[in-house]
Amino acid sequence: MPGHSIPLPLSLISNQITYYWKYDSYINQLIYHSIKTHEKYVLSVLSAKLLITDTVHGETKEYDMDPFLETFSVYTNDQHPPTLQMIFLSWCASHKLWFPADCSIHIEYIDHMGNFVNVTLADDIILRIQQNKLYITPLP
Repeated sequence: MPGHSIPLPLSLISNQITYYWKYDSYINQLIYHSIKTHEKYVLSVLSAKLLITDTVHGETKEYDMDPFLETFSVYTNDQHPPTLQMIFLSWCASHKLWFPADCSIHIEYIDHMGNFVNVTLADDIILRIQQNKLYITPLP
């Protein structure tokens, strides 16, 4: 599906593959594959919810991301922050929920300053690392 990839467990892949990110659902951790030193980072949001809109039928489903984010962490270095899409796919893997490519995906969250923010996965967004936290930064 364009724009989406339904993951396969590494145990099902017979040929050698190169990957950069791996999600471990047992410990709820997204891990960057590298030989460099890694640190543990958490997403700097106070609360978040996922809004999935079916563009064909116009229906929107809402999912609470707070239980997932309470234990979610990223194991990487400051040169390789994940994308918001990777965090979304980690949530999908954790909940075993996948959505068609024609859905509009929004994340509404309360940032570390108490501001309500709504971003779309299609937007230009970067995650910046500062003081062992990942900050969602929409580009102007």
